[in-house]
Amino acid sequence: MPSIVPTLKGIKAFVMLLLDEKGNLKLVWELSDSLLDSCAFQLAVASMKTIPEVADILAERYIAPTHDLEALLQYPPDSLGYTYASHMKQLSFKTLEPEIKSNSDSSYIENRWRQTHDIWHIITGFDTSEIGEIGLQAFYLAQL
Repeated sequence: MPSIVPTLKGIKAFVMLLLDEKGNLKLVWELSDSLLDSCAFQLAVASMKTIPEVADILAERYIAPTHDLEALLQYPPDSLGYTYASHMKQLSFKTLEPEIKSNSDSSYIENRWRQTHDIWHIITGFDTSEIGEIGLQAFYLAQL
């Protein structure tokens, strides 16, 4: 029987995120981490491994270099790179560095999502408010 502790931690993070007025990104990570060992996440990993290119990336554990916002601002104004860098600068955000060990497929995927988290805000249109963060987590969950 799976442990209920990750589920309770996820529920706690969700509720705290709703009530948070300071934009505490740690709560977003706690919510996301609560799903790492879930059956849904494990099924998603298994499905990803059926795609040879994705299986290769999972096996390699590739981590992209830190995003260079100044270099991205040199891209055309209608590019994703420029839009992302401009957004980050406007909000005074720093790029995110993976903080968990990539010692499993699930943790590797989580690291990549953390590294690209703010890009997904641009792509999906979810802002960085509490509700926007929950919306982005729902988008991630739907991908699983």
